[in-house]
Amino acid sequence: MAVTPDYPLKRGSNPRHLVDQNNRPFLIHGDAPWSLMVQPTREEAEQYLRNRHRKGFNSIIVNLIEHIYCDNPPYNRYGEPPFTGKLAGSNYDDYATPNEAYFAHVDWVLKKAAEYGIQVFLVPSYLGYNGGAGLPEPQGWYDEMVANGVVKLRNYGRFLGLRYKDFDNIIWLNGGDYNPPDRSIVNATAEGILEQDPNHLHTAHTAPEFSALDYYKTETWLKINNTYTYSQPLINSRADYARTPAAPFFLIESKYEGEHGVSNQEIRRQAYWAVFSGSCGQFMGNFPLYEFSAGWQQAMDNVASCEMANLRRLLDSRPWETFVPNDTIVLAGAGTIDTSDPAQYYVTAARTPDHSTLWAYIPTGRTIKIDMSKVSGIKAQTWWYSPRTGMSTAIGKYDTSGGRFFTTPTSEGASQDWILVADDASLNLPPPGMTTIQNWRKANFTSADLLNPVISGDLADPDKDGRNNLMEYALFSDPTVPDTTLTPVEVSIATSGNEKFLKLAYTRRKNAADLVFRAQASSNLQSWSPLPQTTTRDHGLTESVTAQDSVPPSGPAQRFVRLETTVSP
Repeated sequence: MAVTPDYPLKRGSNPRHLVDQNNRPFLIHGDAPWSLMVQPTREEAEQYLRNRHRKGFNSIIVNLIEHIYCDNPPYNRYGEPPFTGKLAGSNYDDYATPNEAYFAHVDWVLKKAAEYGIQVFLVPSYLGYNGGAGLPEPQGWYDEMVANGVVKLRNYGRFLGLRYKDFDNIIWLNGGDYNPPDRSIVNATAEGILEQDPNHLHTAHTAPEFSALDYYKTETWLKINNTYTYSQPLINSRADYARTPAAPFFLIESKYEGEHGVSNQEIRRQAYWAVFSGSCGQFMGNFPLYEFSAGWQQAMDNVASCEMANLRRLLDSRPWETFVPNDTIVLAGAGTIDTSDPAQYYVTAARTPDHSTLWAYIPTGRTIKIDMSKVSGIKAQTWWYSPRTGMSTAIGKYDTSGGRFFTTPTSEGASQDWILVADDASLNLPPPGMTTIQNWRKANFTSADLLNPVISGDLADPDKDGRNNLMEYALFSDPTVPDTTLTPVEVSIATSGNEKFLKLAYTRRKNAADLVFRAQASSNLQSWSPLPQTTTRDHGLTESVTAQDSVPPSGPAQRFVRLETTVSP
């Protein structure tokens, strides 16, 4: 896990991605809990945020005000409406009457998200699919916005800008599932925000099959493009990458888990196609989670979020921000860009500018031919990476000349998707999806700090939270921000029959190539015996583990348990 970003994000010198205030590249790895502000309680909202933090999500899409997707719209869980008044002669809410109690709860959610290092793509006033036309009930606020008019909407934007200008973890997401014939109602809110808050970036959520720059072509508030498509994630991502001048873009929405009969392979495919085509990240979604309806707590741990964590692991294990899409890497078996034939789904490939690494996403099982001269060095170390398990398998080392055929493994199904990775073998990079404490240090500390063992050494504790850097690395936490949300190791009493035993539980990172975790027990604190460990829950980037002693304390006898973590050479 990289260091918690120093929000707010900004556009950097490289137009392809965003950076934080310290100019560190930021990978958008997002989820879409649209109704987070209104449907869950505060305790449930934190449960959601904690779960997403553990899975490596750093961005979420949320409606500031909700029109339909909650139990009692537009009221939040505590019975508070966003506005206290109505427009004269109508039942429409008056945007000039914001409710302090409602927005105080919004403040709490935003601050809690910040505690977990999560930025919020915040929709000030969601328009609703097709502006509500042809639907039994409008999904969004389009009619109310038209009725309020641009003066009140601009003042509403000023209210939001003034209130949230110091909430660093926000990107404003204007619009919402509709391209209004008159963009002035969207522009008024966005421009009102900017008058009071010029520091936060803005983007837009359009109608499906439109990218933000397709519709908001001339709006100066729009600083980030995005791709919204259910039908063409590959073609539309490539088109957004090809725009001139170049602009950062991300996959904002495609098919959600639990809807439209979508398969897990399709969810993976749309995400990998986007990031391997040059996007700076992607969002996934899940029904019923996006509206926090029945079953949402179980849905938090459905397959897609864990498999998206595997995508994050892969990207974090290599300098993802430097990869450039390249259609000449695959010499044969690439398939076709625009096809409905799964056997011909296009293989998307990219490589770093120094040619140290290339990778190719192969959406369905097949044989492909790779131009090995695209990799630097004398030999290339090649790997298969599974987007389902997040595990890598070494293939072999081959000359970096000519073409070489690779056939996807069949161990997880003959038609499954895989990622081929080829590294300059002389660099001795860890397996894809894995990291080392040396790479972790580079991602978390400045060049000056790396030379100072008091700050970056294994036993240093630069954030003074009681956890040294080795523990921060092992337990997937941030060494530069005091962490009060995670308990490193818990010890409890387990009962088996008439006996009681000590039980140790902890959550550890999964992608450490150099860590060894040992659970141990002792009666005298001098000699220690190993305890078997069991993974009880997979969080994607981390896993929960338990170890139970087999010797019960009896009489005056004492038992102790501990967790020992070491870095292997």
